[in-house]
Amino acid sequence: MSDQRNLDIHFILGVFLKYCWLILFTSVLIGAVTFVFNRFFVQKIYRATAKVCIMPNSMVSSSDRESRLSQTSTNLGTGYQEMLVLNYLIYDINEWVASRNLNERMVERVRENKLIPDGDLDKFGYRITPNLIRQTRMVNIESDSRNPLVAQETANTMAAVLCDYLRENYSMDRVSILDEAVVPKRPVRPRILLNTFIGLVLGGAGCFSLCFLKEMFRGTVDSPEIVTQRLHVPVLGTVMQLGEEVSQSRQSASRINNIVTVEVDGKTPRFDVAESFRLLRTNLQYSISKKDSAKVFVITSTSPKDGKTFIASNVATIIASSGQRVLLLNCDLRKPALHKIFNLERNSGIVNILVGEATFDDVINRNVLGLSLDVLASGPVPPNPSELLMSPAFQQLIDDYRDKYDYIILDAPPCLNISDAAIVGKLSDGIIYVVSAGQTRVDNAAHAVEQLQALDIPVIGVILNRFSPKGWNAYGYGGYSYGYYSYYSYSYDYSEYSKPDVEENDKTV
Repeated sequence: MSDQRNLDIHFILGVFLKYCWLILFTSVLIGAVTFVFNRFFVQKIYRATAKVCIMPNSMVSSSDRESRLSQTSTNLGTGYQEMLVLNYLIYDINEWVASRNLNERMVERVRENKLIPDGDLDKFGYRITPNLIRQTRMVNIESDSRNPLVAQETANTMAAVLCDYLRENYSMDRVSILDEAVVPKRPVRPRILLNTFIGLVLGGAGCFSLCFLKEMFRGTVDSPEIVTQRLHVPVLGTVMQLGEEVSQSRQSASRINNIVTVEVDGKTPRFDVAESFRLLRTNLQYSISKKDSAKVFVITSTSPKDGKTFIASNVATIIASSGQRVLLLNCDLRKPALHKIFNLERNSGIVNILVGEATFDDVINRNVLGLSLDVLASGPVPPNPSELLMSPAFQQLIDDYRDKYDYIILDAPPCLNISDAAIVGKLSDGIIYVVSAGQTRVDNAAHAVEQLQALDIPVIGVILNRFSPKGWNAYGYGGYSYGYYSYYSYSYDYSEYSKPDVEENDKTV
């Protein structure tokens, strides 16, 4: 499966919005570097120009306007030939000026004039170029040099040498210097402002191109559109990206503050985060409305760091807050984290039931957080988690309590390369798949979803965790998310709400 994105105007605009500050910074940086480099490091080139008027003798007699109007058609033909001669003559000037003969004459005369110090001609260098003024008989002799005096002297001297050469070899008496070159006050190169502007444009364009290619071939799921286009699974909801700063309260062993949907310890939940889970709850109810018996759902992900336990805990809590009875089971027997979310004891749980050491009533945590929410922890880490989940005891546990609860939420292990999620999924009515925006790879998620569907396990939908509503992937998505989250912006510390699930090194049974 290719990682290439679908290219459209929203994608292009989205990439620009996401990296606009980086593009602006790079543009200004390249522009500043270009300015400093051209201002202080690039050698300045000065240009002096001497204007020469060239009129062949054959054209002098016909220069008078009245006499030219009285000429016959034969004379008109002769005049056209004369213009061709002049045209060829102008082209010949390029070769004359570049010839070794005229350059040696020019250098010799410059040294004779002694208007510039000896050695400056070789030290600063020069470059003489003739430039024909269109539709005239004028030729500009332009001399470029790192020294303005050298530029002036070489331009005037070459103009004089050219006129003498034409008089001597072509008998052109009407050749003269119309304007002598003056000392240039400003360099013609480098053009600092133009180069700085080009640096700004190229810096921004180059940065945007790199960012565009990065996003174009990026292999992660980072927007709802990628989920629907590449995974072919509907999006049940998005949970926004939260802060990365870790508060002191979340550095403790308790992670109960990761419950963001209801008031915990007097702390009011953040409105926009809680509302995203309410919307998710509504979407989940609508997605199963055609199948009234569906009430057992597995929540899994691609990797342990996608935040599936955080999603499972808050989905169960938000459903229970509406008055429905919910049972939340920790079926991740390899690296359990659910007990930490609710600050519960981990030593007793579902493992004890499956091995026959305890009953359901012995280990269940009832009415957690004062809600109609019962939580069953994992218990000690077993050496054979897959065998326990495949046991008839586990299937019997689900069957016994299916009718006693409105919803049963199973927090399963990651499904990529681990069979536990598929085992648990076979006993459920559907799987809710969690992907982490910007972290979960498209090919891994697609492979996992295809594996589940190949086993006839329905994937109800995807929850996009750590979604950035202010990033490019939110632009234009449904209108609601972009405008809504942009309006409700708070500065509370919810740094670990979408953190990866807890990983522990616990002793096995």
